[in-house]
Order: sequence, then C-alpha cells, then structure tokens
Amino acid sequence: MKCRILLPLLLLLCLTLSGCAHNRQAVQLPEASAGQTDYSQLDLAERFEDLGGLTAASPLIVEALLTENSSKVAYAGANFIINELTVTDVIKGNASAMGQTLQLLELESLNINLTKTSDRFILFLDRYEGPVIEDEAYVISGVYQGRFDIGEDDKVRYAAGERGGLSTFQGQITPAGVEEFKEQIIQSFR
Repeated sequence: MKCRILLPLLLLLCLTLSGCAHNRQAVQLPEASAGQTDYSQLDLAERFEDLGGLTAASPLIVEALLTENSSKVAYAGANFIINELTVTDVIKGNASAMGQTLQLLELESLNINLTKTSDRFILFLDRYEGPVIEDEAYVISGVYQGRFDIGEDDKVRYAAGERGGLSTFQGQITPAGVEEFKEQIIQSFR
C-alpha cells in the first residue's frame, strides 16, 4: 500500500518543485546496451505477482513492432521518450488497434530502446493519463513488468530480470514461443 502512494506523491513533489517546463523535440536515441539499464533501484508502485494480475491491469495487450520514430519530452525537470509502435496483433482489448500506430510514453532512462534485443514485443499497456503529453499515448503496465521481448528465434523473453528488475512469475512462463505465450495470456483472462 505504501508503494502505491509513495510513487504518485514523489511525482507530485517533483512536479511542484520543478515548475512546469514543456519541451518536445526529436531525439537521436542511443544504441541499445545490455548493461546500461539497471532496474534494481526502482521502487515500483505496483507489483504483479502473476500473469492474471498483469493481464487484469492491462486494458490493451498487443504484439507490436517498434518503429524508428521517437521524440523526447521534457516536463517538470524529467525527461521522457515517446516511441512509436505498430500493432501487429491485439491479444486483449479493442481489435481496432490492429495495424494502428500507438505512442508509448516512458522515462528516458528506462526506455525500450536501451534494453531491446529486437524490435518486436508483447506489451501489456494502459492508456496514459497525465500532463506530460496531450496526444493519446500508452504506458507499460508495471513500468517494465509488462514488457516481453520477442527474439530472432521467435521466443518471448522477460529481460528485466537480467537487469535487476522484479521477477515474480515471469521466469516461470518465459522463454516461450510467441503463440504459446499469447495462449497463456488469453487463458489468464478467460
């Protein structure tokens, strides 16, 4: 309960102390580096203990392809990245998202480009609601807990555990083939 309250309070405090600067610009993203991002110091507001909980908290679950289009947003002293994704399959949620381009909002220091092993992902998403951007955007459920990479071998992996991230159930269900993983997701919300 304390974690659910602490993160929003810290964000509010940061916004209050920093003022309200808003700047959106194109950005050249760094190449992915396996050792660059460390999740071990993050205090997550929500911890998912099983696939069912993660699925229930995610109104939209998609297989997506990361495009090369990204932009940077500075807001109240924090830097964010908006990555563009093309939805290649809707696993849960509005089927009209199929083939659409979505905006993924992340903290710059945790963005998907820093840890990706390919450009394909299964993402558990929630609609972003907040002051950073006005356009429709999504965030990954559980910051990184709802992000699963799809490798060149067509296997789904949860890479956050290798970077000190929370790993409660993810190691039990991955690596898995893409279709097998999608079926596990579907079974978790039936």
